[in-house]
Amino acid sequence: MIEPIVKALGRIESLLARSINAPAKHGKGVPPWHMWGGTQSFEVRQQGGGATPLLPTPGQLCRLSYGRPESWHWLFAAKLIAGPDTTAVGEHVTLIVHFDLTVGIGRSVILIPDFEVYTFNWNDGAAFPQDRQIWSSQTSGPNRVFQTGGGAVSSNPSLADTFVAQDIQCSVRIFLQELSIAGSPPVTIELQAQFAPIVHQRPEWHLHAFPGGEEG
Repeated sequence: MIEPIVKALGRIESLLARSINAPAKHGKGVPPWHMWGGTQSFEVRQQGGGATPLLPTPGQLCRLSYGRPESWHWLFAAKLIAGPDTTAVGEHVTLIVHFDLTVGIGRSVILIPDFEVYTFNWNDGAAFPQDRQIWSSQTSGPNRVFQTGGGAVSSNPSLADTFVAQDIQCSVRIFLQELSIAGSPPVTIELQAQFAPIVHQRPEWHLHAFPGGEEG
């Protein structure tokens, strides 16, 4: 009779020790991918122009640290919210959005300006293109050949839909140029950037530790 009781107590003691030492199944905080996308509205005014170089309206959409290298997909979007009509011939508005990426693995960091560029134009009596949206999940890579002198370049740019990184920062620069419009009214634009790893096999899943409680 004593031996079965001793064995049972041993099993209970083992289970208790395992329970005490096991990582929590529900961590505090939100799931980490809540930080992998960002949406911001920008009120852009013309800064510079004419003999003065145009100055950008800067901003940061999102920044993420994944903790290990991975290949990533992305989705960028830009939507016009408010701005001036070009009510007369000769009036012109150009809004250019530059998406800049900073990506890194370990101690290596690469800055990629103009990773993606969107351009909005309306002129000569056109109404403001309300809610006009541009989005993309690919970008054009640069030519593989650089040369001065304006000669023909044989290497064509290629489309890219992935990149590798452990840490990602997405910032924007927005340039506005208005010609012949009195008062230079601002343009409001909504920008979005979203990132997702191609494979999302998180190490903590094997430990039953889930920040944000996303195990369901």
